[in-house]
Amino acid sequence: MIVPIAARPLFTLAEGSRVSAFPRPQALVAGGDLVRPSSGRSWHDAVCGCCETSDAPDSEEVTVLNRALVVQAPSLEDVRKTAQLLIVDDHAVPFQTLFERDGYHIQRWPKIENVSQLTDNHFALILLDLHGVGLKESPTLQGFGVLQHIKQRNPTQLVVAYSAQPWNASFREFFAMADAVLDKTNDYLAFKEQVDSLLLRRYTPGFFISKVNETLGDQVVLAPKVVPKALRAIRTGDASGLRRYLGGHLQDQITVDRVLAIVSIAISLLK
Repeated sequence: MIVPIAARPLFTLAEGSRVSAFPRPQALVAGGDLVRPSSGRSWHDAVCGCCETSDAPDSEEVTVLNRALVVQAPSLEDVRKTAQLLIVDDHAVPFQTLFERDGYHIQRWPKIENVSQLTDNHFALILLDLHGVGLKESPTLQGFGVLQHIKQRNPTQLVVAYSAQPWNASFREFFAMADAVLDKTNDYLAFKEQVDSLLLRRYTPGFFISKVNETLGDQVVLAPKVVPKALRAIRTGDASGLRRYLGGHLQDQITVDRVLAIVSIAISLLK
């Protein structure tokens, strides 16, 4: 099965802080390998090499996909006006005052104050220290345990993890959960660059589709129409068709619920 994704970012920074979209994906992924449509073939023809099966995207779904990929995201200035940022760190960090100076809404928790707010989209992005926080909630793993909890409950929650402590390779899988990882000694501009990039990405359909694919994992082959179905749901604000489709193709109800939750968040944010 060939699953359409963007070979390069669907959205690239252009015209200052504004985001422009490429009109359509330029490549596909098949079995983990990057391939491109051969000369003279359209993207639809390349995707629909499986058109002999009933699960191939039909022309209407491809139209929905192409329309959904062309989205004018808000400017960084617009995002800053509404995005709430959270620092979870048991020590004061110098970059907090610089974020405030530059117009960001940001606060710091020296300890976990409300577990639910870490996963209910109360904050657009969380800057999480991996050492010395979450001592009550996860005494052994500390910040790693908090990160794991966040991503298991809400994979769309943006988390920039950082630490001043060295960590061995056994924590590699935890670092992979974060949307970005920085050294605590990095300067303010390094933190700001990551925050800005992630905030803008959060306002694109491609971000949520990537989270859907991550959630499905190997099960994506069981639901080959999930990308156009999810994009249609995001574009129309109606996930009922996606719900029926997933229910008819996947037996794992937990995965179905997680995918629907991701799309629901996308609908509320991108409407």
